[in-house]
Amino acid sequence: MQRDLNLNGIEERLAALNPRQREAVTAPDGPLLVTAGAGSGKTAVLVNRIAWLIGVKSVPADRIIAVTFTNKAAREMKRRVQEILQGEEVNPVVGTFHGLCNQFLRTRHQAAGLDRYFNIMDQDDQKSFLSNLMKERNLRYAELTPSGVQSYINKCKESKKRAGESEVYNHRSELLEHMYEIYERECEEQGLVDFAELILRTVEVMEHNAEVRDHIQQRIVHVLIDEFQDTNELQYQWMEFFGGWRRNISAVGDEDQSIYSWRGALSGNLKRFERQYDDALVVRLEQNYRSTKQILDAANALIKQNTNRFEKKLWTGNSGGSRIKYMSAGDSNEEAEFIVDQIRAFADKGRSLSEFAVLYRTNAQSRNFEEAFGAEGVPFRVYGGVRFYQRKEVKEILSYLRLVANSDANNASLVKAINCPPRGVGEVARRSIAEMAADREISYWEATCALADTGRRWARVRPFIKLINDLQSLKATHSLSALMELTIELSGLREHYEQHTDPIEQNRVVNLEELINAAAGFEQSQESTSSSETLDRYLDSVVLDPGDTHDDNPEEKVQMMTLHTAKGLEFPVVFLTGLDETILPHFHSFGSWQSSTFRKSKEQEEMQEERRLCYVGMTRAKELLYFTRANRRMLRGQWENFHQSRFVQEVPRDLIELVHSTEVPEPAVIHDAKFVDWLGKSVSHRKFGEGVVTDVEANVGILYLTIDFETVGTKVILSEFVSIDS
Repeated sequence: MQRDLNLNGIEERLAALNPRQREAVTAPDGPLLVTAGAGSGKTAVLVNRIAWLIGVKSVPADRIIAVTFTNKAAREMKRRVQEILQGEEVNPVVGTFHGLCNQFLRTRHQAAGLDRYFNIMDQDDQKSFLSNLMKERNLRYAELTPSGVQSYINKCKESKKRAGESEVYNHRSELLEHMYEIYERECEEQGLVDFAELILRTVEVMEHNAEVRDHIQQRIVHVLIDEFQDTNELQYQWMEFFGGWRRNISAVGDEDQSIYSWRGALSGNLKRFERQYDDALVVRLEQNYRSTKQILDAANALIKQNTNRFEKKLWTGNSGGSRIKYMSAGDSNEEAEFIVDQIRAFADKGRSLSEFAVLYRTNAQSRNFEEAFGAEGVPFRVYGGVRFYQRKEVKEILSYLRLVANSDANNASLVKAINCPPRGVGEVARRSIAEMAADREISYWEATCALADTGRRWARVRPFIKLINDLQSLKATHSLSALMELTIELSGLREHYEQHTDPIEQNRVVNLEELINAAAGFEQSQESTSSSETLDRYLDSVVLDPGDTHDDNPEEKVQMMTLHTAKGLEFPVVFLTGLDETILPHFHSFGSWQSSTFRKSKEQEEMQEERRLCYVGMTRAKELLYFTRANRRMLRGQWENFHQSRFVQEVPRDLIELVHSTEVPEPAVIHDAKFVDWLGKSVSHRKFGEGVVTDVEANVGILYLTIDFETVGTKVILSEFVSIDS
């Protein structure tokens, strides 16, 4: 039975959709797979399907779960659903995997084996925690870095592997497993949870606790997941536990835009879903509402070189548009100068600078463009800077607030706060705290309080202890913003930065003041809760929702960013730069694996991801797309020669217009038999030493040699960097 609801909003939206979109929105119960090409309106499909389920199918809003990959997208999705239902009080559960799992574990912390007040570590906190752990236990190995250990632990968790469950095949893997065991034990003892743990612990509860599992599966009627191509193994299992019982799962994604394998994403999850739910309704969204036909034809030609993908071809009703403009520069400086000149010419004709985006493969490439724009006085903005809640002074205040919330469960926060601002509590004192805590099996806070009574040497920490105790006594009677302001003042951090001689340090005061504004805004967004509960929710939110790196209203500046950052955005004019072999595609995609069979398979996967990254960059453009490259670039202080990217060659010549360039894109050549003379040759490399060539790949005159080196194993090297032994 339909709800007593004004359905005009839903009917109007359905009428505005194209047939394929409408088919997805009104799909019957059961598994639904929507393969949504770039710019095809997938968000509109998700929003309208949620509204249709609530308004037409009478599914209670709180029995629908929708998963997005950013909190900003979640808020926007919920707002748009409410707008379609024309003010109807609906509240579907929309959030990120991490946010939803945090809510799940907070209400079921006992079933999860967690402390009620467990603390969430962001990526920076996790890395710092590992670094301190390795220092305290003298676990500094030449083979390991905190970043390397962090990556290993997260990949294990994303593959649903606990410490001790991975294969140990050499000394390094043995050390990594040892560090994972120590890390897991310390996190358990200190009530710390990292991002991957949020999902892993949730999946484990659902797997092993039948009572919780039955309750959730009976309650949840529909599960919708956006950006399905970016899900990992753990997230796929989450989907099965939360939605697999009723099988009302809507998976929306595009494997051609899967560019996060380095974060554990499995582009094959779309194909896996189709195999597992072989009765799923599959809807292909191919009509593009963003780009011109010329841009789409070029993007289609590029991406069809990839294998094992859903066949689709983007099309548009926008039949006009210019060919892709291709510029091959003499060097990287000339490449940057060309882009500046092009943008200035457009700006002189009245176009806004914010309409232009300069995209590149790695952050290091931005320097040339920054210098060129700066020299010509063209305003620009580089995306991907340090987010507000990741800034030094902000994290310092948050460490105080975590101690105020629960001093016994925040060892990492105590380590950060106790000497901010400097109180003379150095590394030796912090080590003493850690040692006492370990010996007596108590928290760092309890150890600090105990040491404070042992003599004059520890007198300097007594004011710090008193400050935390005083703030704790105030948290129940003061609002979050008032508590924030008191913490900033009483900690001495405001005064510390105001009196600093460095202007950059002085400017940190502005961010401290903005924290008070952020706290006030958070208070207003909350339902009536106690001050202590508001503080707990706020501390969770700043870890799980640190803010986006994109502005809703970009300034009058040229927009500069990496290709990964550009995903989900669009611009009238896009400059896709650095289209050179070993830049795009990146040299990491050429492989360096021991097993030849494994190497070829892995190299193919990574090269296909590089092609998808190029495809993402191309499909950001609405009106004009530029390809740029350079014959020479500065590398390690010396000029090096570079070659045209194979991705340029994979775009049909009739779709490319040469601009300030005489170099013609050549047709792609993947293998060439005339290079087999290299096979079996003994060669030398200045860094890796002696080796033997075991395989050769050619691409328009560029030779990629697979060499089995005596000292470092198998690597793929450009032929110009080795010499044949006489």
